Amino acid sequence: MSYEIDAMHQQLQEFELMAAEYVRLERLIDYAAQGQDMARYGGQSILSVDPLTLRVIDTTPAALELLGYSKDELLRISIPKLQVASAPARTYVETSIEEQVYEAVYRHRLGHQLRVKVYKRLLSHNVLQYRLEDESLQRRLWYELQRREDDGFKFQQKLRILNEITIELSRIEPFDALCLHAVEAGVERLGFDRIGMWFLDAERSEMVGSYGIDEQGTLRAEHEQRWSYDGTYIMDFIGGKTEAALAHDDAPIYNEKSEIIESGWHISAPMLHADRCIGILTSDNYLRKQPMKNYEPELLRLYGITVGHLIELARARAQTFAICLEQERTHMLRQFIANVGHDFKTPLSVINTNNYLIQRAQGAEQKQSLAAGIHQQVTYISHMLDRMLEFIALESDLTLERVATDLKQLLTEVIAASQSASAGKNIHYELAFEGELSIPADPHYLQRALREILDNAIQYTLAGGWVRVSSAQHADEIEIRVQDSGIGIGKNALDKVFTPLYRIDEARTERRNGLGLAIARTIVQAHHGRIEVDSVPGEGSTFEIILPRVP
Repeated sequence: MSYEIDAMHQQLQEFELMAAEYVRLERLIDYAAQGQDMARYGGQSILSVDPLTLRVIDTTPAALELLGYSKDELLRISIPKLQVASAPARTYVETSIEEQVYEAVYRHRLGHQLRVKVYKRLLSHNVLQYRLEDESLQRRLWYELQRREDDGFKFQQKLRILNEITIELSRIEPFDALCLHAVEAGVERLGFDRIGMWFLDAERSEMVGSYGIDEQGTLRAEHEQRWSYDGTYIMDFIGGKTEAALAHDDAPIYNEKSEIIESGWHISAPMLHADRCIGILTSDNYLRKQPMKNYEPELLRLYGITVGHLIELARARAQTFAICLEQERTHMLRQFIANVGHDFKTPLSVINTNNYLIQRAQGAEQKQSLAAGIHQQVTYISHMLDRMLEFIALESDLTLERVATDLKQLLTEVIAASQSASAGKNIHYELAFEGELSIPADPHYLQRALREILDNAIQYTLAGGWVRVSSAQHADEIEIRVQDSGIGIGKNALDKVFTPLYRIDEARTERRNGLGLAIARTIVQAHHGRIEVDSVPGEGSTFEIILPRVP
């Protein structure tokens, strides 16, 4: 009889515990339905323990509720009296703190047993901390609600970051740089463990690598990697059957040699432009081994749409630029051929005529005169070709040897050489140098640029005119000004004078090659400087060379 009473009493206690549990569940559900802060129900159950006596020396309210004791009662109890049984522990190290994790059974004050997971660690102030996670229905429900709330909050944060990344990536024009920064941002800003970017090669039914994170967590180029997508999930992306990210909790993880190195979670999301799949983004947890967060598949899917759109825009810009560049090259080639043809037409015509006349000339003196004319034209063509080859060399491979250069001395030498060349025109030179002029420059090339500017001034200044060379110093720059009283340049020609082979004399009656100013500008730009020109027809021109005082 007493046995039956005890059994009924035990059953009654269990029913009371269940009723109390459901009352707590009801309160928790109502609280969550009202959108209240779930942290009120989620305090951690922590016991602070003396490592020598294993006696509880402090506790949290959540631990008191879990174990059913008052604080005064629990502070008189040791861990061995609370902990009925335990499973072997697994040890983890996080930021140099060792933590043991194990399953255990704890005794409730009312006598029933609680299955808990214990997280045990020794704190720096010589206190053992036992964090208990119980497996009760209320705890599991709270944990799930809290996890969903946390994930929702974190997802909102990631969406804000995704918006920032989209703005940043939209400013990157080179296609390859955009791919690289997209992978970097996915890891560093969106928090993915590893990311790989693959592009669709429909002709070969292959996925082609771009950039990815290697097994050491380092960004690497994967442009040479390829794999066939026939018969794989990629077909669903291509066929438009799904736009959702595909996630697997226990999937093989591959290295760059297509070898399986581990298993873990894996997500694949299509990179879309409109409704067309152009590639995929992949992610896994190889490095940190963290469980997949609920929002990560959707976040990767949205990132795939963003990146896919930006990549197609970058491709379109690159194609447009390539077309424009090819058109410009074609135009320049046509212009070059026209200019060269015009320049060579006259001397070749003279050569052809003189050759014809030599064959019919009777006297040696006449033949010698005609031959001299041919030699003169050949010399002109040879000089023209030398200048063209020189300009091409300067444009493609100009290497400066910078040294401290006395600009005043350099200008003096250039002017002296120009005075000798223009002696027959009786041109008056004016010099105005401001203080000591010393800059880091290549004296050979800079002298060449200055000589071209000065020669141009002399060429278009009538006899008896003047050329003025002056300088001015600024905080970070030195300005050299070459002015002349020449014929000037019309407004329509000002923006063309530095164009190779361009001449103001479009009829090309003058024997000049139209490369001098182009050569001067190339040299000045190589010194990180610039040339500007101003002119009034009939009054003269002013060329300004501005050079930095530091390299």
